[in-house]
Amino acid sequence: MPLLAKRFCTFLFLSALWHSSCFHVPLRSSSNLRRPMSTAPVRRSSRFATSVGDGAGDADPTVNNLMKENRELKAQLAAALMRKPKMSEEYEGGETLYCESDDECVVDSPYEDSTRDRGKWLVGLLVLQSCSSFILSANEALLQKHPAIIYFLTMLVGAGGNAGNQASVRVIRGLALGTLTPKNQNAFLRKELATSCTLAVLLSTAGFIRAMLFKVPLPETLAITLSLFSIVFFSIIFGATLPLLLKSLGVDPAHSSTSIQVIMDILGVVLTVVVSTLFLDSPFGEAVVYRLVG
Repeated sequence: MPLLAKRFCTFLFLSALWHSSCFHVPLRSSSNLRRPMSTAPVRRSSRFATSVGDGAGDADPTVNNLMKENRELKAQLAAALMRKPKMSEEYEGGETLYCESDDECVVDSPYEDSTRDRGKWLVGLLVLQSCSSFILSANEALLQKHPAIIYFLTMLVGAGGNAGNQASVRVIRGLALGTLTPKNQNAFLRKELATSCTLAVLLSTAGFIRAMLFKVPLPETLAITLSLFSIVFFSIIFGATLPLLLKSLGVDPAHSSTSIQVIMDILGVVLTVVVSTLFLDSPFGEAVVYRLVG
């Protein structure tokens, strides 16, 4: 029994000595207990470095997972600190950035600058929109002779404004989110060109059916259908290109959503008058209608 106890004590002593040599923690005597430990970095042994240092060899999975989570948390914290703006931060030009959260921020311009910028744009569009009245007065004889054109004029102009505004909003959203760049701009415009043809056919077909249901004469129905096709086609083209044009000129592309409405009001009236004159008051239109009607 004493021999067994002696061997057990020897085993405990050797185990403690081995652990202290692995971690290189010197045994402190009673004479230096009050002396502060050195702040120099402790050199790890090769066995300890293999287990937790680089995650290689016979690494402990628990230690590696903790170190991996620690690195991920540090990266997330650094990204959050870089991304998170102040609740109210002043910028050049008097604009203020208000943020209720990391993902909800609003840039607010001063009242005077915002009112002046929006007001002058709206007044200019109001003056420009008056041109449609001059076009209608210049073609008063055509409209009196074919009053069905007047009944469908609101539908024609409204369809052009809606289609153009829809295309304009798509471009503005792409510019704001960064998904529309100079690299993919040409591909996007080609896609909008194909979309304009498809939507023009779809809406003109719907307009033709509506005119037939209201028992509009065939010549006026053809004029309305072709007018609707041309209005929708050009409105989508202008709606897709106008924000890009304003951006290249240094103007806020957001103004294109209101500008396209006025542009298509005027262009819609012009296209309706031109197509109606071509089909209803010209030898070419009379020949086409005669062949269709028989």
